[in-house]
Amino acid sequence: PLLSGSCNGELRLWNMQHLCYGSGVEKAHEGFVRGVTVSPDGTRAFSCGDDKAAKMWRIQPKACQISEEPQASYHMAYIPGAIDHHWHKPMFVTVGDTVDVWDYNRSAPLSSFEWGCERVITSRFNPAETALLASTAVDRSVGLYDLRGNAPIRKVILKLRSNGICWNPMRPMNFTVAN
Repeated sequence: PLLSGSCNGELRLWNMQHLCYGSGVEKAHEGFVRGVTVSPDGTRAFSCGDDKAAKMWRIQPKACQISEEPQASYHMAYIPGAIDHHWHKPMFVTVGDTVDVWDYNRSAPLSSFEWGCERVITSRFNPAETALLASTAVDRSVGLYDLRGNAPIRKVILKLRSNGICWNPMRPMNFTVAN
């Protein structure tokens, strides 16, 4: 299944095998859905939106169904702009004013990172080095974070602002930024 979010707060799960709409949640968020991701096992969906919340939803992949009510809601002081799921652990990251790493079973972030920039645009977990995160921010920076030391590692300022970041699956210590 493919998960999508819209500006009216709706989540939709699409059946890509039959190229049709599977199921959806009309009022998943108040306002825009800013980011969506799915757990690696495909049984949970995560969304974040203008209501300053990230939500976890149950997915039934074979039936292409998403639960009507969230399994859990995680509230923050800022509007999250993006969300990503860890490759192996029950964790996810949200970004906005800070980079927050969340555990499924906790209502507060496990870790919160900030560099002093105005806003973080996106963040991604590394597929091989599972304690490594990368992010991009509005001050044209790319930041690297280590969850083991609970601290930022390095910040690099680029010539252009980057709005996306992706780790190379074949060489997981390399990443690409889009701007």
